[in-house]
Amino acid sequence: MRYQPQKQFQFNNPGVRKEKSEHGGSLKNPQKRKRPLGLRTTTHIVLRSTKAKKKWSFKKFETQIQSIITNFSKKYHIQVLSSANVGNHIHLHLKLPNRKSYCSFIRAISSAIMMKVTGYNRWHKPPNDFQFWDRRPFSRIVSTWTEFLNLKKYIQVNMWEGLGVNRHAARQLVSNGFLLPRNSS
Repeated sequence: MRYQPQKQFQFNNPGVRKEKSEHGGSLKNPQKRKRPLGLRTTTHIVLRSTKAKKKWSFKKFETQIQSIITNFSKKYHIQVLSSANVGNHIHLHLKLPNRKSYCSFIRAISSAIMMKVTGYNRWHKPPNDFQFWDRRPFSRIVSTWTEFLNLKKYIQVNMWEGLGVNRHAARQLVSNGFLLPRNSS
């Protein structure tokens, strides 16, 4: 038997069953299963709000949102591999230590971002039927090296879109090697 060097990212471990890889979720119909999270690999999360436009756009609060994500990722020991703020949605590529940390982290950042953007808090309450986030956060397991590289490019395209470049031009820039720094969303 020949010696095969081990790759840095070992995504296809023998004996590990493949998990369901993606889910968006609904706020009206509760889930029947647990959300797919890549605890052995990485996870792509998208937080989206159609109310985040004009004065509530995420781009207006870019530095505050980035500091919220950084502070809570340190608190809950979550590694943020990359992030992109596009204006009405936020992409996060995360390495999660466990499910409990993910639940606490996502609860904390979603409420902190909503409070920062809208100004609503426990003393200045939103209207009764107010719902800032469209759905539960979309999550997708990144299990192969190809998926990892594709997600890296996809987040780069979204970073360019967040700066005002249209999608086609952003794809051209990324394919030609014009990459933005890691967390400059």
